[in-house]
Amino acid sequence: MTSPRDLTKRAICLIADHLDRILAAGEDIKTLHYTVNPTADTANIETINGFVRQCREYELAAMAAILRAREHADHLGRSRTSFAPLGRLFASATAAILDCAETTMTRDDYAFTGNDPIDYLRTRGLIADDAGCLKTTEEIRVDGDFLIGGCIHLATLMDMTATFLDALEDHFALFPEFDPAPAHAEAGHATETPTSV
Repeated sequence: MTSPRDLTKRAICLIADHLDRILAAGEDIKTLHYTVNPTADTANIETINGFVRQCREYELAAMAAILRAREHADHLGRSRTSFAPLGRLFASATAAILDCAETTMTRDDYAFTGNDPIDYLRTRGLIADDAGCLKTTEEIRVDGDFLIGGCIHLATLMDMTATFLDALEDHFALFPEFDPAPAHAEAGHATETPTSV
């Protein structure tokens, strides 16, 4: 039978894994940029659609990881262990992300922002609220001001995620340093090296 301690350890490891995924998605989305070609309208349309698809892919990957991390944090928060407060703290701090995710991942929202790249760029803070087209835009680069789900800055999400991951590492030693010493050496049994006669 699985002990409560084992379940808690599993929840912590899964939370850490999903936090890593959030950070990876955030780093991926920050590599994206869009450059306008002033002489090729058709090429611009294809390029901006591809740019939006990539943004949305990484955005949803980050939000999906947050939702999964919250599930395990909720389990941790309801456990009768000393780790429960940390689980509840994580769930509370990510409540706003949950609200954004529920809105962003609906079919209606996808139809709204997915079919109109200008609307998507506007709601993610990549172009001005009153921008009706991209003719006056030379380049769009994703940075920490990108609004995940249209409501949470990427920089804020990544800072919070990194902080929680560091806290887990500090408290639970999730990533112990690798000891290259073999087991027999630890036990005090030295291995003799054969010499040639």
